[in-house]
Amino acid sequence: MSFSAEFKIAVYVIFIVATFLTRDVAILLISGVAAACFFFLYPDRAIRRGLLPISIFLIVTFMSGLFFTGGRVIMSLPGVDITHEGMGDAIVKTARVFLMIVGAKILMLTTSADDMIAGLNRMLPSSKATGKSPVRDFVEVAGMAMKAFPAIALRLRNDFAQRAASSGLQDSANLPNLIARARLSASLIIPLLGDIINSPEKVFFELTTNEKESHVRRIN
Repeated sequence: MSFSAEFKIAVYVIFIVATFLTRDVAILLISGVAAACFFFLYPDRAIRRGLLPISIFLIVTFMSGLFFTGGRVIMSLPGVDITHEGMGDAIVKTARVFLMIVGAKILMLTTSADDMIAGLNRMLPSSKATGKSPVRDFVEVAGMAMKAFPAIALRLRNDFAQRAASSGLQDSANLPNLIARARLSASLIIPLLGDIINSPEKVFFELTTNEKESHVRRIN
């Protein structure tokens, strides 16, 4: 039995609202553990894409709640106190974010980008005169970004490799080299973002076309 994209999106929105309305630490902790088991044991590896940035984001979220919430001190570390309230706040915030991420991953695995865009467009109100709305325009651009994301990543990776090689940047982890690589990354990302904002249709068409040509060359 298949469900429409609108139904899946509505279920995800209800799930997120329920998650953020829940403040019970035990419920969120159990839900987070169950989601982690599903996340790591699900056979399709696509659900685990972006594991490193997700992990970093979750660690930062947990630390922000753990170390910056006052209350009854349960442990003291050099320069910082861990409180009972901080531990609870860290678990609540981290579990909410992780559940939201896992829910989005499941939604994207079960619904194609085209179906999601079409479903959102059918759900959103439009202007009677033009049949368009600013929200619809945003959804269309966001949808193009979702479909073009692999091409964007490929272009940035190729451009970075070429520029790094021509600039003589090595793979060593010393601070000056890391700073130079970060500056190079910013110099590639910022202009591309500007092009996407100014002319998204043209940029996404060029990116996806180049990705298809690269794929054909690899096959041949």
